[in-house]
Amino acid sequence: MHVKLPRPAIATTRSGRVPPRRDGAAALGGRQAGSATIAYPQLRRRSPRDIACARIEHMFVQEPMERWCSFPECRRPYYAKGLCRSHYQQQLLGRPLQAIRPRSSVRANCDFTGCDKRAVNRGLCQAHAKQRQKGQPLRPLRPFYGTKGPCRFDGCAKPRVAGGYCAGHAAQYYSGRPLAPLWKPKVGCDFPGCEKRHFALGFCQGHWRQLREMRPLTPLRGRSGRIINRGYVLLFEPTHPNAHKTGYVAEHTKVMAAKLGRPLAPFEEVHHRNGIRSDNRPENLELWARGMQPPGSRVSDLVDAALRVLKLYRPDLLAKSVFDSKEGAEGTK
Repeated sequence: MHVKLPRPAIATTRSGRVPPRRDGAAALGGRQAGSATIAYPQLRRRSPRDIACARIEHMFVQEPMERWCSFPECRRPYYAKGLCRSHYQQQLLGRPLQAIRPRSSVRANCDFTGCDKRAVNRGLCQAHAKQRQKGQPLRPLRPFYGTKGPCRFDGCAKPRVAGGYCAGHAAQYYSGRPLAPLWKPKVGCDFPGCEKRHFALGFCQGHWRQLREMRPLTPLRGRSGRIINRGYVLLFEPTHPNAHKTGYVAEHTKVMAAKLGRPLAPFEEVHHRNGIRSDNRPENLELWARGMQPPGSRVSDLVDAALRVLKLYRPDLLAKSVFDSKEGAEGTK
């Protein structure tokens, strides 16, 4: 820490000049006046550094001072306003000053009947003290069950959430409803022998439709093994490698897979040569691959299509092109 030292004062005359130095007698502590010598006590001049150090030491000197509470017969240490901490809190809250009860080394229980918790606030435990602070009548505390373990309701294995109950039974308990087993979602159909999943009113979708149309409940027909969708024949074979998630597989896909001796790859397709989608004879099917070559059409198919158009609309151009091709062949010979 940097300490700024005071500048020593220099005695000057009225004219502002420094007086001349005294003679040797004055330097030795005395002054000679005529023949008599007047002696002065030896005074040691303190340097500015010594003065600054003395001031710093005085700042850190701690004088022992014991102050006690001004309340009668209170031997607690002083805190503020002439009082100890406890009496100062009483004065700060506007309460009359009272003697502080001595702390007992024996653990005291709550003064409320039947409460075995530790007293922390004027003879009451923390929960009963909060009831008194809110102006409520003191009442027994509810037991604490924690959140570990199953629900307290008989037969319920769900984890505890509040009051020892699961979320469903806690909602029943705190809303004042009688505790009852929780509703469980239904899984299967109630019709005997029906293994389909539940849809509504205890039945699957098929039996629920029969019930809604007020028809007698009968066993449902099994899924048909053959349907036609957009002209394609579909077979119900869920175990086929190329089957859709609905369990159906296209008949032309099945025929081509049997012909190749392997299931078709995702990029392979089966096309009908004659354009009839229900004609699934092996000789009418051909295998195409998507993404294996650039998109387009076969050149032979394009040539055949061009000839059909020319024969229909411009047969003269077709005859001229044939004549030119013949002349070119004769000229090369």
